Amino acid sequence: GTVLDGSNNVLDAEDNSYRYTGGDYDVTQTAINAGYSYVNTYSGNTTGGVIGLKCYDSTQHIGYHNCSSDGYYYLLYDTNVTHYSTYDAAASQAITDGYLVNRNLNNYVCFGYDTSVVANETTCPNRNLYRIIGAFDDDNDGNYNVKLIESDFANSIVLGTKDQNGTFQVTYKSLTMTDNNGYHGSQSGINQFSWSGTNYNSRNIWSNSTFRSGALNNYYLNTYLDGNDMDWKNMLEETTYYLGGPGKTGYNSYLVKDLYNTERTAAAVYNTTTHPASVDNYVGLMYASDFVYASKTSTWNVTASYNYVRSSGNDWLYNGVHEWTITPCSNNYSNTVVATTTGDLYTGYDAFMNLAVRPVVYLKECIGIIDGNGTKNNPYYLVNMCSEN
Repeated sequence: GTVLDGSNNVLDAEDNSYRYTGGDYDVTQTAINAGYSYVNTYSGNTTGGVIGLKCYDSTQHIGYHNCSSDGYYYLLYDTNVTHYSTYDAAASQAITDGYLVNRNLNNYVCFGYDTSVVANETTCPNRNLYRIIGAFDDDNDGNYNVKLIESDFANSIVLGTKDQNGTFQVTYKSLTMTDNNGYHGSQSGINQFSWSGTNYNSRNIWSNSTFRSGALNNYYLNTYLDGNDMDWKNMLEETTYYLGGPGKTGYNSYLVKDLYNTERTAAAVYNTTTHPASVDNYVGLMYASDFVYASKTSTWNVTASYNYVRSSGNDWLYNGVHEWTITPCSNNYSNTVVATTTGDLYTGYDAFMNLAVRPVVYLKECIGIIDGNGTKNNPYYLVNMCSEN
């Protein structure tokens, strides 16, 4: 895909995919010399990361569930224990102090917004910032499609309300440190959506989900995208989304490097009579494999359940809030895999519940770059180079 040309941060995963891997930040030699090997503290290690968390003035870790509103971020090397109200503020100071560096993944894309619409406008709105997961040749035809995910969690502007798109539930949750202390975004609260929509009795069958059909593949496509001046919908490729998931062992027996291929097997589907192995759509959610593949390649030989790999700052897709993947569990008809605040893949959430989401789309192979360098402040701007729109 054209969007990936020239990048030195994209890895050939040797399974018909190229992926952005690792975290947005990395520790410096200064940090390592001071005893900090990770960007964040994490479950089981409250001393080895540059960025930590205090709750009730006691030492905790990024992703800790029971933090109060009095919690704050701090930098473990800072003897003054300066309080930071956001994760990004703490990370920014650690960069200034020489303990962290930006890895410059440069995989930001401005999508669904044309800067020429507003006179002298040069900044992409936050809700139009997407990030490139990678490029994929799922049908083995030699053509790779770039896969995008919304950078922050979607709201009702992007996905509509219950009345607009037919989802069973849409709720709003204020973001506090109580259970979202690893959040990397900029919203004060997030909309949460039911994965299943109205189909309670077959609630982890993605093809039956009214969230899939209503919010993603109707409202998002036909109201949100087509409501803008450019025809963004014509940039998208209808794609096969695979629906294989973990069995009774969860992800304890799966290595990260094997998960992508496993999701594409009929054996990973709960019941192939009732649960389709795939569905063709324009819009979906990230796979469980996307979440773990985004971690550093040095972790690909560990099991996919290792939470510290993501929450310690080694995974740019980790966003610090419970969010849905597209992946159903393959040992029951009700649960769906969740990427959690602690950074693991959890299989105990009923698809009927409400959680945060980030829409995923695939670009046509002929989409190119017209401007930008892929940073958050200057993302790639796209142009449709297809001969037929």
